[in-house]
Amino acid sequence: MSYEKEFKEYNDALNRAVNAKKRYLSAALRAETEEYLSQIGGFTDHEAYREKVLPYWERFGYKPDEFWFEFSGSRDQVMDPGFMPLDFLYNEIVPYLNNMQFRTAITDKAYYDVWFPDVKQAVTVCRRVAGIYYDGGMDIISEAEAVERCLNSSCVLFIKPALYTCGSKGIIAVDPCDLTAADLKGMFYDTGMNFIVQQEIEQHPELAVLNPDSVCTVRINTLLMDDKVHILTEVMRVGGRGEKVPLHGEGNYFAQILDDGRLHEKVLVRDPDESSLITGIHIAWRSAKEYGLYDGSYRVPGIDDLRELAKKLHMRLAHFRFIGWDLTLDKDGDPVLIEFNLSPGTICGQLSACTPIFGDMTDRVLEDFFFERSLENTQKRGLLVQ
Repeated sequence: MSYEKEFKEYNDALNRAVNAKKRYLSAALRAETEEYLSQIGGFTDHEAYREKVLPYWERFGYKPDEFWFEFSGSRDQVMDPGFMPLDFLYNEIVPYLNNMQFRTAITDKAYYDVWFPDVKQAVTVCRRVAGIYYDGGMDIISEAEAVERCLNSSCVLFIKPALYTCGSKGIIAVDPCDLTAADLKGMFYDTGMNFIVQQEIEQHPELAVLNPDSVCTVRINTLLMDDKVHILTEVMRVGGRGEKVPLHGEGNYFAQILDDGRLHEKVLVRDPDESSLITGIHIAWRSAKEYGLYDGSYRVPGIDDLRELAKKLHMRLAHFRFIGWDLTLDKDGDPVLIEFNLSPGTICGQLSACTPIFGDMTDRVLEDFFFERSLENTQKRGLLVQ
């Protein structure tokens, strides 16, 4: 019996769905970027676009929209041809480099200590996976036992959704001393069937200088290519004062980490604003010194150790060639894994670093994508868009 007709119908429907997803992502990214540009002003240089950007991309047979370069070069007022148009990055490059069929499972926060048992992480009090409660050692427990473990904790706890979230969305910081069993059960119910409860990390004193109220994190983007892990952009993420959850509250910011570990003199400040319909966030470039955040002498403690950890961990995840790692340094000076992202965000990528997201590897990535297609047979193409 032939199934050729049915297969063609299925394949056509699949292609339509993938193309619809691409159009949706492109529209959403453009709308978000337009709002950002309305706040930070962007950078326009039509001559540089014609004479630098277009010739660079012409050899790949691709004509990028000038709009994306105005966005990425806003801090330093540059139009670097290596900036990655966001629609092209998320619709084509990310799904090419990363096997999205494994994405949801591998990024389940409840399993980080299973994938990386030898890496220091926040202490897990309990977790819930597909509605089943587990303790820190992955033994099944009851809901009552999970609640009791939380109430008996002597420090602040973080209840984190384990799936389909990023950027600190949905995270709740709680002090068990202020809660009843009924309170916790309600929070568990609201968070859903998949979450993890972890103890607060006591961060390194030199990180606490930036913000003692929440853990400061380092985002390191890495690329696994030609059997080697390459460090790409690096950004320090600092939460708002008085907020336990990073990236919540007024005045949380991003600062590019330079090669020698110093922070760039300008930061991208984010202020949540309910009147902002698309992003819910207002952003602006500010001088770190004038804003009272840090001066030019500040260097990120343990940055080389954090870089080595990111490279070490990425070597284990060959299905994903492009990863964003969120790390910190604890009070003992040990690197700690917080989470990782398989679609590294626009804020933590090009904009806050004002640097091409693939850095010196931009040519290599584009040559592979457009010409060599070395990853063509590592996964079924076209099934999923990130």
